[in-house]
Amino acid sequence: MPEVKKNYKVSVAMEKHGTQTGNEIFKDIARRIAGPRKNLAKINLWKLDRLSKKNKGKIFVVPGFVLAKGELSGTLTVAALSFSRAAFEKIKNAKGKALTFEELAKSGEKTSSMVIVK
Repeated sequence: MPEVKKNYKVSVAMEKHGTQTGNEIFKDIARRIAGPRKNLAKINLWKLDRLSKKNKGKIFVVPGFVLAKGELSGTLTVAALSFSRAAFEKIKNAKGKALTFEELAKSGEKTSSMVIVK
């Protein structure tokens, strides 16, 4: 399971990466996670599964938490600030990837393949 870090540390790292690479999506992620924890997105797996049917092959970026309600009908790649243990297991069991934002930044994926989920 990915290590959970403080929001501000991740926010600073994403802002720095966005500035260095010129990718605005990382700066957007930094702005979204910089605030209080209660304002972060809370997305369930059923919503990600529904979005994955419309956006095949995309990386879903959740500026907040991924929760386990629902099932996955296929594989998907999700990057988030934090995953519930059950959500992490469901993603892995479906042969998907659960990434931290740092792993996403290091992966070198094109920003055109990323979708921010609110």
